[in-house]
Amino acid sequence: MKIRSGGHDYDGLSYVSYAGHPFFIIDMFNLRTVDVDLASKTAWVQSGAILGEVYYYIWEKSKTLAFPAGVCPTVGVGGQ
Repeated sequence: MKIRSGGHDYDGLSYVSYAGHPFFIIDMFNLRTVDVDLASKTAWVQSGAILGEVYYYIWEKSKTLAFPAGVCPTVGVGGQ
């Protein structure tokens, strides 16, 4: 079993089995809700969201809050 979080797969490791055994992939791509709570200054982010979406939804709600993460907008929040 391999789990992807919806972002790009830079090394392509999600699609390869070096041991030669069959496997299946669970892609969290559709779990991409981002809820920003201004009162508590928190955000709930599902694992399929990509960084670009997270940055956009935070910017849409507030011009003063930020989210410390990477610079590539297509990387999934849950990793690659």
